[in-house]
Amino acid sequence: MLPKFVISSRAVSSLSVDLAVLMSALNTPVEFTFRGFGVVNGDEALFVGSNARSDEDCYSESGTGGSSSAFTSGGKATFVFSSAVERLNVCYKFGNEPFRLYKSLPVIDIGVAVEEEEEVFVEAAAEVTLSLAGSVDTIPAGSPARAK
Repeated sequence: MLPKFVISSRAVSSLSVDLAVLMSALNTPVEFTFRGFGVVNGDEALFVGSNARSDEDCYSESGTGGSSSAFTSGGKATFVFSSAVERLNVCYKFGNEPFRLYKSLPVIDIGVAVEEEEEVFVEAAAEVTLSLAGSVDTIPAGSPARAK
C-alpha cells in the first residue's frame, strides 16, 4: 500500500479595499481584505511596483508607495502609503512558504459597492488513491525512485 499524502491549495483570488480612502489618505492606515484559498492569520503581504516580474522579485523589491509588509489577521492587513500607488501588485506569503507574486488581482471597492460579491470557496479534505502500474520490485535497488 502506498503512503497517504495531504495536498493543499493556497492562492489569493481578490483584494477588497475602500478605493476612495486608498487614493486620498496618504500616511493613513488603509485596511485590505485578502480573499482566496488558505488565507490564514499570520500570512505576510507586501505591495510591490510594476518592476516585480517573478516570485523572486518579492525579496528584492521595496514596498510600493513607501509601504511595508504586513501580517494578516482575519484575512485583513493594514498598510500605510506615503506616496501614490499606481498598481496593486502583491507579494503574498502563506505561513512559512515562499512569497508568491500576484499581478492584476481583482480589486473589490468596498466604498461604493452596495452589496459586495463574494466567491464561495470550499476547503475540504480529499483522499487520493494512487496505483502503481507494475511492481516496486522492477525499480532497481539504490534508485532514488525506490527511496521515495
